[in-house]
Amino acid sequence: MRSLQSSTEPPQGSSGKTTMRFVSSFFLICFFLWLGLQVRRIKIFRVFSLPASVTAGFIGLIFIQLCKLNEDVYAVVAYDWIVGWSKLPSILINVVFATLFLGKKLPTWKQAWREGGPQVMYGQFIAWGNWSVSCLITGAILIPVFGVSPLFASMYAVGFEGGHGTAGGLADTYTALGEPDYGDIALTSATIGILMGCLVGVTLVNWGVATGRVAMHQDGTVHEVTRKETPDIEKSTAGENNPDSQDVGEVQDKEQEPAIRNEPRTEDLEEDQGRKESLCHKMFAGRNVPADIYEVDERPDGGKQTVRQDALETLALHLIYIAFSCFFGYIILRLLWLIEANVPALEETKLFTSFPLFPWCMIGGLFVMWVHEKCGSEAPIDPLMMERIGGSAMEFLIVSAIAVINTEAVAANIAPLVIIILGGMSWNFFLFFYVAKRILPDFHFERAIVELGQSFGTTSTGLLLLRMCDPDKETPVWASFGYKQMMTEPFMGGGIWTTVSLQLLSIIGVWGVFGIATSAVLFWTAMYFCYFRKLYGNIAAEDGDALSEKSGVDVSGQ
Repeated sequence: MRSLQSSTEPPQGSSGKTTMRFVSSFFLICFFLWLGLQVRRIKIFRVFSLPASVTAGFIGLIFIQLCKLNEDVYAVVAYDWIVGWSKLPSILINVVFATLFLGKKLPTWKQAWREGGPQVMYGQFIAWGNWSVSCLITGAILIPVFGVSPLFASMYAVGFEGGHGTAGGLADTYTALGEPDYGDIALTSATIGILMGCLVGVTLVNWGVATGRVAMHQDGTVHEVTRKETPDIEKSTAGENNPDSQDVGEVQDKEQEPAIRNEPRTEDLEEDQGRKESLCHKMFAGRNVPADIYEVDERPDGGKQTVRQDALETLALHLIYIAFSCFFGYIILRLLWLIEANVPALEETKLFTSFPLFPWCMIGGLFVMWVHEKCGSEAPIDPLMMERIGGSAMEFLIVSAIAVINTEAVAANIAPLVIIILGGMSWNFFLFFYVAKRILPDFHFERAIVELGQSFGTTSTGLLLLRMCDPDKETPVWASFGYKQMMTEPFMGGGIWTTVSLQLLSIIGVWGVFGIATSAVLFWTAMYFCYFRKLYGNIAAEDGDALSEKSGVDVSGQ
């Protein structure tokens, strides 16, 4: 990403003092965030759940581009009002990743795999498929036609699945590998991704709710959802072991059939037309979208104090733990640099010096929690407080990242960027509409939509879409997705593989990475047919035995 350099001498009209520049720069980014929140008063922005930070980033981008029309004005703005913005993404992403696992209890591998295994499988299909499709498009079309670098194959995975944090954090890596403009292009891809995650994701959720594909009804009740490979336990006891029993929906349909048959054909057509209008109404116009600001008596807790205030502020203690995690990552990266300096082959490729810090900060957070667990002491960390800190860092990261995008670099590469984005989105839609319902054990819409949201935007986008489907967390998808994140976050979507892949693209080329990604897709395909289908049956059998012991009802069907 291009830095906004200021001259040595303060331009005429600027404050010229470091403290004043800090205050003015901090005020402006907060002011844009506030404007983004005010824009959400317009209902359409809340209907599509467009984050205030994204809107604020676009306001900042427009403001900076307008200032560039006059060199003197831009000189003052760059020196006084946006100083340091270009460096914020690469700094704040370390905080975001350090908070991912701080305060969270580490589950056993058996528990995590049992609950999150199917989610891991589907998430890996998405992640490795993104790389495979992107490398195929880049090698077959973009390099021959547009002459882009092999690093361009990372634009979709880094921008869409990694998000603004990953794109901003990898800006220096792109520069070290010889493509300084690719950081801005990746940020543009991330911006398009979060927009698509909100617009497309919310539309799909509204469509799923209106057409009955979502398990959660609008009245807050949950209807039974059958597993793909094995029947749902409750439905087994109520339906399969009782031939005379029928699904409630089927009974209601049969009760209504005579009345429908006796109605005139014209009324049937009017009713069909009404249903179509009702679908659109349910999807958009009929949505009751609450205001952004909570009422005083409805405000939820944002965290708990874990240390007495007369000893130390709880927020300060949490920042200390973040510092520990980041410093652990710092030590790992410095050791890798030391190894590279003494290995000529590594020094030539600059494998570790171009490696970013933020994945190791995440490993540092896991290490901190592991130390507390092994010492038998409860970490004085509140997960909600960590979410607030990480979320706040992400808000400012997104604003600064979008606002200082190098529009010239993006305009020069807009055609290949659009092509690779369309290819990646097509892969995700293929999995969502065709594959998910065939390989996921249950609640396939909910399981697929949270992964689509994460793949298009960020983890928070995916959770937002899942919350729209299951606001009371009555489905097992929440736990499954959480376990899946713990097992895959260190590697994909901004993890170690995402960063290593850039070095691999520059060393073995786009077709080498394509081979790795495609092999991973085939591996997880084999895992489904050889392992997961049997796992679904075993889980259903265990749940059935437990239900039999509890209720005294035989659910074996024998």
